[in-house]
Amino acid sequence: MHGALHAMATAIALPYALLAVCFAMVGELARARGLSGVVDALLAHAVWFVSWGIYLIPLATLSLAAAGFFSRLRRVAALSLMLLSASSLLTIVLLHAGPLDSGQLLFLLPCVGVLLGSIWLFHRADQPTVPARRLPPEPAHESTGCAQSK
Repeated sequence: MHGALHAMATAIALPYALLAVCFAMVGELARARGLSGVVDALLAHAVWFVSWGIYLIPLATLSLAAAGFFSRLRRVAALSLMLLSASSLLTIVLLHAGPLDSGQLLFLLPCVGVLLGSIWLFHRADQPTVPARRLPPEPAHESTGCAQSK
């Protein structure tokens, strides 16, 4: 159950992380001086994405999602997911121009849920899993068809 929750939280957090990266890139493009600076920044990001990002982003996402299924990595995976969702949320909120309205806060609510859920998963990772309760064996019945006598 822990791993499934972690994988779902990773899938929810990924679009927010990509949106935060886009906000950061737009901020960098806004600080560029002139058209040549904008083109230079775009080309630098495109070169990185084509050479490394196209491989590293899916690998990192799958690794983060899969780490929640292993008991030794659950704490690190929950901490990584917590940092990813918190940094994405802060980047989106801080780089947004102006105050957030109710629709934008509603849009950010799943990311806040992932943040709170990853904090819960981080604290829950220390506790051992509770084994399933075994029922006592049923008494064996004789197959003779006769009623049992006392």
